[in-house]
Amino acid sequence: MKMMKRTVILLTLALLVGLTAYAQQYDPESDFEVERVNNGRAVVITEYAGSRGEVRIPPRIQGLPVVGIGESAFAYIDVISVTIPNSVTSISEDAFAYCESLTSVTIPNSVTSIGDGAFAGTGLTIVTIPNGVTSIGENAFAYCESLTSVTIPNSVTSIGVSAFFVCSGLTSVNIPNRVTSIREDVFAYCESLTSITIPNSVTSIGDGAFAWTGLTSVTIPNSVTSIGKNAFDNCESLARVTISNSVTSIRNSTFRDCTSLTSVNIPNRVTSIGENAFDNCESLTSITIPNSVTSIGERAFASTGLTSVTIPNGVTSIGPNIFSGCRNLIAIQVLPSNQQFSSLDGVLYDKAQRTLILYPGGKSGAFTIPNGVTTIGDRAFSDCRNITSITIPNSVTSIGVLAFAGAGLTSVTIPNSVTSIGNGTFGWCENLTAIQVAPGNPQFSSQDGVLYDKAQRTLIQYPGGKSGAFTIPNSVIFIEAVAFAGSSLTRITIPNSVTIIGGGAFWDCTSLTSVTIPNSVTIIGVGAFYNCRSLTSITIPNSVTSIRYEAFAGIGLTSVTFERAGTTIENANAFHGDLAAKYASGGAGTYTRAVGLGEVWTKIR
Repeated sequence: MKMMKRTVILLTLALLVGLTAYAQQYDPESDFEVERVNNGRAVVITEYAGSRGEVRIPPRIQGLPVVGIGESAFAYIDVISVTIPNSVTSISEDAFAYCESLTSVTIPNSVTSIGDGAFAGTGLTIVTIPNGVTSIGENAFAYCESLTSVTIPNSVTSIGVSAFFVCSGLTSVNIPNRVTSIREDVFAYCESLTSITIPNSVTSIGDGAFAWTGLTSVTIPNSVTSIGKNAFDNCESLARVTISNSVTSIRNSTFRDCTSLTSVNIPNRVTSIGENAFDNCESLTSITIPNSVTSIGERAFASTGLTSVTIPNGVTSIGPNIFSGCRNLIAIQVLPSNQQFSSLDGVLYDKAQRTLILYPGGKSGAFTIPNGVTTIGDRAFSDCRNITSITIPNSVTSIGVLAFAGAGLTSVTIPNSVTSIGNGTFGWCENLTAIQVAPGNPQFSSQDGVLYDKAQRTLIQYPGGKSGAFTIPNSVIFIEAVAFAGSSLTRITIPNSVTIIGGGAFWDCTSLTSVTIPNSVTIIGVGAFYNCRSLTSITIPNSVTSIRYEAFAGIGLTSVTFERAGTTIENANAFHGDLAAKYASGGAGTYTRAVGLGEVWTKIR
C-alpha cells in the first residue's frame, strides 16, 4: 500500500514538472506573425501560425500593442474560438473567412470597423457586435448558415452589401436607428428570418435586400423613399405589406413570387409599377392602382389571384402580359377619362378600340371580337384556358406573336382580311384540332387543319390538339419558329424540300418519339427540339451546317449520329452533357450515353 502511494506521488510530481517545463517553453507570441504599423508603435496580426483550436490573442506582441487583425490572417484555419483583446480597433477583410469550425468569437468594445468578408463562411451561432463598431463591411457574415442571432449596436451607421447573405439560420436581427440605407442583398436568403423592424432613419431599401427571407409581414416607414429591384423577391411567407406614402415607384420584381401575399397598398405618390413587380403573387386577389400611376411594366401582375382590376385615368403605358396567367381574372376595367385605353365587356383595348390588348384569363365561353378591331395584340389571349371559341371579324388585319398561345380553343378560322400572323400564335393550344383559313385570304391557307402561307412553302402552325403522326407536304421549305410547339405529335416526316427548322419548331413536343431530318436541312434553330423528352435518338445529316443554342437541350437523347465533321454547334448547351465537346474532337460518327451517366457521351463508331 505504501509502495502504491509513493508511486502515485512520484507520477504526480513528474507531471507537474513536465507541465511547468512546457509552460516555460511555450511562447504564445510565437503563434502569430505580425506587421508593424503607426510608425512602428503598434502591430497588426498578418497570419496565425499556431495549432491551437481555442485562440486568445495577446494584447501585446514584441512589446507593442496589437491594434488590428490583418487581411485573411486566420482565413480557412481550423480554429474553434477566438478572443480578441481590447487593444484591437479593426478587423480587416476576410480576417476569419471560412473558418468553418469557428463557433465563438469575442469582439471587444475597442473595435470600430469589421471589414468585408471578415467572418464569412464561419460556424458562428450568436454574434454580439460591440458599441464601438460604426461600420459592418460587405459580406462580413455572409454564408454563416449556423448564425441564429445578431445584436447590432446603435453606433452602427453602415451595414455593407450582402453583410448577412445566406445566413439561413438567422431568426433575429435588429437594424439600428442610425442606419440610413439597407443595402443590396443584406439579408437575402435568410430563410429563417420571419420578422424585421425597419427604423425611421432608413431612407432606401436596396436591390434584393430581403429576397428569399421568411418574413411574414413588413411595414415600410414614411422615411423610405426608394425600394430596390427584387427587394422582397420570393418571400413566400410574406402575407402583408404596408408601403409608406413617400415611395414613388415600385421597381422590377420587388414582390415577385410572394405567393402568400394577400394585402398590399400602392401609395398615391407612386408613378410607376415595374416589370414583374407582383408576378406570381397567387394569393393577391385585389389591388387598387392609384391615379398617380402612369406606367405599368411587363408582367407586373402576371399569375396573381386577381379577379378584377381597374386601370386609372393617369396610366399611359402598359407593358406586355401585365395580367398573363391570371386565371381568376374575369374583368379589366378602365376609367372612362383615360386617354390611352378603354374596356368593353371586361376586355382591354386601346382608346379607339382598334387594338385588342388583353382578354382576361378567367373569362369563359365563346367570344366574338367586335367589328372595327384591326389588331389582336401580342399574347392578347395567351393562357386563356376557359375560352372555347373565337370569332375573328373581317376588320382584323394583324394577329400578334403568341396571341392565342395556351388558350382553350378547339377550332379557329382566319378571315380573309388577315395579312399578318406572329410566331406561335396558336402554340401550346392543347385542345385545338384545326386551324381554318377563309379561301379568299391572299396571304395564308390551311390543309388538314394545319396553317401555311398561301403557297404552302412555310408551315406556320400545327394545331396542338392534333395527335399521332404527320407528314409535312413536299412543297414546304421552311418550318416556322414554334410551329409545332406544345403539340401532341408522336412522329414527324420532314421532306427533302425543307432547308430550315426554325427556332423552337418542336419545343415541348413531349410525345414525339421519331423524327428524320432530311439531307436538305442546313440550319436547326434555337431550341428547335427543346424538351422533346420522348425523343431518344437523332441523326444529323451531311447537309446541316449549323446547330443553334439549346437545339436539342432538355430531351432524352441517348444516341446521336453525325454524318459529317465540321458542323458548327454554336453553344455547348445545344445538347445535354459534353456531346458538343466530344463531337468537336471526334468528328463524324455515333455518340451514345447511358441514362445513368447523364453528362458523359462516348463515340462508339
